[in-house]
Amino acid sequence: MHVRVLNVARFDSLNAIPPMRGSPFEPDGYDEQRIAYVQAHWKPQDEPLRKYERQVEENIRMLCGQQWSVWSDRLGRFIDITRLMTDEERRWRQRPAINRLLYWYIVTHARLTENQPIITFRPGPDRIDAMLAEAMDTVFKTVWQEVAMTDRIDRLMAWLIPGAQAFLQTRVDPNKGDTRRYMGPAMLQLVRPDGSTVDRIIKQAPYDQDGTPLVELTPDGMGYNVTGEPYSEKEGALVVDVMGPLECRGEWNPRPWFEKRWHMHRSYLTQEEVFDLYQMWVEPDVRDSDTEGHGELYRMLFGSGYYGAASARAGSEFSTSRQTESGLVRVDTLWKAPSKVIPEMEENDQSPGGRLLVVTKNKVLRDSVRPAWFKYTSPIRCFEFVHIPGRPRGSTPQEAMNPLQQTYNRGTAQILEHRNLATNPKAVVDLGSGIKENQITNRPGEILFANARTGIKAFDYVAPPNISMDVWRTQDWLKTEFKELGVLEGTEGKAPTKNAPAELVRELRFNADRYLGPTVKRAVEEFARLAEDWIAWLPMIWDTEKIVSYAGEDNVARTVMVLPEMFSTGKVNVVPDLESMLPESRSERQARISLMYQEGLFGPIGTPAAVNHYLELARFPHLGRAVRPGGIHRVTAEQENGRLVQGEPAQSIYVFEWYDNLTHLAIHEEFMASPEYLKLDIQTQQQFVVHRVTHILAEMAKAANAMQTEQNVNDQAPQPPEGAEEETEEGPPSPTAVEAA
Repeated sequence: MHVRVLNVARFDSLNAIPPMRGSPFEPDGYDEQRIAYVQAHWKPQDEPLRKYERQVEENIRMLCGQQWSVWSDRLGRFIDITRLMTDEERRWRQRPAINRLLYWYIVTHARLTENQPIITFRPGPDRIDAMLAEAMDTVFKTVWQEVAMTDRIDRLMAWLIPGAQAFLQTRVDPNKGDTRRYMGPAMLQLVRPDGSTVDRIIKQAPYDQDGTPLVELTPDGMGYNVTGEPYSEKEGALVVDVMGPLECRGEWNPRPWFEKRWHMHRSYLTQEEVFDLYQMWVEPDVRDSDTEGHGELYRMLFGSGYYGAASARAGSEFSTSRQTESGLVRVDTLWKAPSKVIPEMEENDQSPGGRLLVVTKNKVLRDSVRPAWFKYTSPIRCFEFVHIPGRPRGSTPQEAMNPLQQTYNRGTAQILEHRNLATNPKAVVDLGSGIKENQITNRPGEILFANARTGIKAFDYVAPPNISMDVWRTQDWLKTEFKELGVLEGTEGKAPTKNAPAELVRELRFNADRYLGPTVKRAVEEFARLAEDWIAWLPMIWDTEKIVSYAGEDNVARTVMVLPEMFSTGKVNVVPDLESMLPESRSERQARISLMYQEGLFGPIGTPAAVNHYLELARFPHLGRAVRPGGIHRVTAEQENGRLVQGEPAQSIYVFEWYDNLTHLAIHEEFMASPEYLKLDIQTQQQFVVHRVTHILAEMAKAANAMQTEQNVNDQAPQPPEGAEEETEEGPPSPTAVEAA
């Protein structure tokens, strides 16, 4: 094995690596080399990625309706040719933007966000592994809601469609999360006047920021006084940032993102954001009036958009916002994978290894090893629409649809210009007629006086030729090609013919969704890596015992305890369900689950277990709670479970005679059979047993009362007279017998 010797005095390429700081936030004499080292990762990719970044900007312009823009190499930016027309040309030229791309984008976005990913955790052979897997099932769902992942996925796919790539970054925000108060046991000692000492242990004592207990013993040593409020701070919370395709770069090789040896993220932050993250006040280095930094990335993040682009109104050009005039700070973050070549970057039990280097244009904000034991190089996850070999970035179908959209617009412009010519035809005027140009108007009933010469018309219109049918066929052909390239056929769920069977419609929908299969399957795997990033981050903010509260489907408040040693010694495997994000409409899902229910796969039809399983798989949780068997009695029983879990004694929960005890017993026993019940303390479990017995006794008493009531009714009923039994057996006399009598 060859070990490279670092030469910090010479820095001219990536091979000369500046040393890591002794303290992450303390500057030394090598900060300039570190800044140059970071820029040496980003800058070499400017030219190879320039066409890709322009393509992304063009895709977004096309979606927003600015479909008459062309790139100018001379000016170095996109030019809207409609802005170059004179006022005279605008009177008759037509440059419409019939935005069929926007419809394709909305449909594709809806299909990509139709279903959420399903992630499970498989434990290892150890008991701690099982505890961690069980806890992560709850923690993952709780954190998923806290970081608003539904919104993050929506924004992620919004970047993915026009940009072919998008990124999610997980980080810790120290200013969020639950408030943690400095409370804990304290050992206090009192020295009496005679020299003897009294030691006392306070179970819960407040502490200040420096770790000094804020309590003192009374002179007699029997009590204590609190001298101040405990110091409190936020424990921190996970935050997931959505980043566009132009904000991140990685090692230049054909390997997938999670195997690259370095990742880099470029962001533009305000001075306040930089201070909150790194406790440093940095002067702005990017302003709106500067010429540097106005590339595609800066325009994408801080542009004013393309409002009015479809109507070619003034102001539709994409300019940067004047709000950035106060200035921003360009922050570059470089993540390096662990390396055995450099001792400081080696991963072991004491260090996560790797390197995290954060710089601005002229200052180093942080230089240290990675803050956590990430399974991959960084907590940045990359999502691709489709990968084409030989391309350093992903690809999107919109790239092939843009020319069709532009060609369709040109044809529409020619048709509309022909309409203008037909409604306002050109006129031929005899110069000897005496008719002046300003006399020709469209006013009805107007009389023109002219010198009419023999055989010569004083005034005549030149009618344009009719539009050829080939023009209309070409426009229809472009629409058909657009649908095929965008795979829109079948997405609406419409029958291709009048009497087409429903099975054919389903097959068309399946075929239309097939091309999104690779995209969403890779996305689910990337979400699984996101969960592994969360497992690496959580020990940093939950470094003490953490109680996570949540509510189950039965609305019973439950808790799960997360211990720090679970993360340090437990190992779990994150298992993604690759089919979970495939596009599937509600009607298709309901039909499939209904068929399984009718075939008895969930149990006997109509039983509570089968109905609950059906509603759960149909993913209608609110509907499930509304139509569950038991009605209002079920709601009352679930509330009783919640009261018992919170420690209320069973004697205080009355069981009235009008309760449906069988429904109550079913709800109570269902919860008592769950793992959550076993986690309760023994006293709470006993209260559940007592309450269950109360319902059993109440039901037995109700049944005994019903039997007694029935017996009393039978005893009080009038007895038939003697001989009536024989008459009853013979039956009433027939009409013939009555007549004979």
